[in-house]
Amino acid sequence: MRKFLFGWNGILTGFILSISTLSFAQYQNLAVQPRFDAVYTQLYGPIYNIASTSNDINDQGQLTWNKANLYQQGWVQVGSTQIWTYTQACKDSQSALGSTRSGSLEALLRMYEATCDMKYIWEFMEQATHVINCRADKVTPQQSGSPYLFIHQVPWHGRILQALSHFVYLVNSKNLGSTIIPLAHRPNFNNKTTIGEYSSAMNTQNKEMMNFLLGRLWRGSDECICKPTTISDVCGNGSFDTGTTKNISELNFQAPYGCALIYMYLSNPTEISTYAVKAVEMARAYLVTRNGILNYNSTYNSYYWCHDGWQLSRPNTSSSWVAENDHYEDIGHAAFDIDFPLLYNKFYNSFYPAITGGQYFENYQMVRFRNQFTNVIYNSATASTCNSIQQTFDCNVVGSCIYHYGPTTYTSYQMNAKNWTNFYLYDNVTGAQGTYSVYPIIMDYFIAVESCLPINEANYGGAGITGLADIVVANYDKENRGPCNQIGVEPKSAVAEPDFAWVNPVSSHFTIPASLEAKNVQVFDMKGAPQNITIEGENYLTGNLPDGNYIVVMEINGATLRKRLVVLKGN
Repeated sequence: MRKFLFGWNGILTGFILSISTLSFAQYQNLAVQPRFDAVYTQLYGPIYNIASTSNDINDQGQLTWNKANLYQQGWVQVGSTQIWTYTQACKDSQSALGSTRSGSLEALLRMYEATCDMKYIWEFMEQATHVINCRADKVTPQQSGSPYLFIHQVPWHGRILQALSHFVYLVNSKNLGSTIIPLAHRPNFNNKTTIGEYSSAMNTQNKEMMNFLLGRLWRGSDECICKPTTISDVCGNGSFDTGTTKNISELNFQAPYGCALIYMYLSNPTEISTYAVKAVEMARAYLVTRNGILNYNSTYNSYYWCHDGWQLSRPNTSSSWVAENDHYEDIGHAAFDIDFPLLYNKFYNSFYPAITGGQYFENYQMVRFRNQFTNVIYNSATASTCNSIQQTFDCNVVGSCIYHYGPTTYTSYQMNAKNWTNFYLYDNVTGAQGTYSVYPIIMDYFIAVESCLPINEANYGGAGITGLADIVVANYDKENRGPCNQIGVEPKSAVAEPDFAWVNPVSSHFTIPASLEAKNVQVFDMKGAPQNITIEGENYLTGNLPDGNYIVVMEINGATLRKRLVVLKGN
C-alpha cells in the first residue's frame, strides 16, 4: 500500500497565522538541533568532530576539514547573497572576536549543556584556541601596535572572558577533565593531553586577564566597569567622569564581565573577594546603587531601561547617574544585558552564603524582565511567516522603535527576540503576566519563520547564534529531553535504542521495520524544514529528495528517536 508522509508545510497553513491555536504536540519533534548545526556550519565553519581526522559532514554530504574563511572581516558570496564573515587572520578586531566570535563560543557551550554531544566541546576548544592565540592573554600585554588586544574597545574582553570562563566551569561541573585528547588532535589544542589540562591552562589565562583588566577598569563605588579610550588608560574610581573618555561602559559591556565573574568564582571558590564580591556589586548596580538602572513599569510588573543602562532622567549630581544617551535599549543589545541577571538568578544561592546581601535577581525580579517581553516587546496582533516577515517583535525594550540611537527599520531585529527565550523558566512564576507565555511565543515564531528562513537572509551574528542555541536548550528542557545524562540520547524517558539502522548513504529509500511500530515519522532537512516523502510498507522512498543530509524523527515505545539520513543518488 502506498501512502504519503507530509511535512509541516501541508498542515500548518492556519496554525502559523496565529498563536492562539497551540496544538502542535508541544513542539516535540522540532528539528532545532539540526538547524543550529546547519547555521553554525554555514556561517562559522564546520563543527569539529574529534572522532575522525576530518570534520562532521557538511550540507553536501562531504567529509571535509577546512577552518579557513572565519576571522578577518569581509564580504563573501553565499548563494546569491553576500554576507559579512571572518577569515583566519589574527586582527585587532573587536567586532570579529569580541562580539561575533564570543557569541558563537557561548552558543557551543549551551548546545553541549542541552545535548551532551561532545562535538560542541571539541569545536569550542578549536575556536577558543585560535581566539586565545590571537589575543595573547597575559598580564602585561603590549600597549600599542598589538594585533592581539582590542586596544580601542577594552570592554569587549568581557564577552570573550564570559565564554572562556563558562568552559572552565563546565569542565569542572561535568567532570570532563579526565577526557583524553586523541594524539592526532593535540597540536590543535596547544599540545594538551587532557581536557582538564587544557581547561586549567585556560583558567590561569582567564585569571591573569581578568585581574589585569579589573585593576584598570573597575570603579569601586560605582560598582561598574569603565570604558577607557585605550588599554593603557586607568579609570577614575568613585566618580562619574562626565564628558571624558573614561565614562562608565554601556550595560551590554557590563553584563558579560558579570557573567565571567560568576563563572570564575564558581571555578575558583576561594576567590570570594576578587570575583564573587564584584559579581554581587554589579548586581547591586543594576538594582540599588544610585537608585539602580532598571525602570519599573507598574502596569505590567516589568522592567525597561536605556541603552547606556542609566535611567532616562537623572540630575547631574554626585549621587545620580548622568544620562549620556537616553535612548531605550534595543533587544539586540539587551541580549547581553539580560544574560547577567539570568545567570545570577541561577547561581545566587552560591553567592548569598558568602556575601551578605547577595540574593539579588530573585524570581519575582526575573518575572519583571519576562513580563516586558510578553506584554511589550512581543506584538500579539502581528504574525510573521517566511513569506511575510512582519514586526512581530518591536526593536527596543519599550515596545517601539523610537528614541533609539539607530534607524527604525528592524527586520533583522526580529531574530534577536530569540535571546529572551530563557525567560521561559519564569512562565509559571507568581506575577507572570501576558496573554501568551515566552515558550510558545518563541517556538511559534521558530516554526513560522526561523526554521524555513534561508540562513544567509537571517541575522546570525553573536547574539543571533546564541539565541538559536537558547531555543535548543529550551526545547530539550520543555519537551522532556534534557538535561541529558548520556551522550546521544535526547529524551529523558528513552529506553535503549532499537537495534536497526539503514546504511548511509541511501539512494532510493530507507527502511523502518514494521515490528517497531514507529509513529509520527518525519523527515527534516538540515535547515529544519520538513520534507514530503512516500511510504510503501516498511520503505520510506527518498527518490524525490535532493542529495544531502537529513534528520529522521520518529516515536518508538514512547521515546522520540532521531537518526541521520544521507541521500546520494546512484548508490
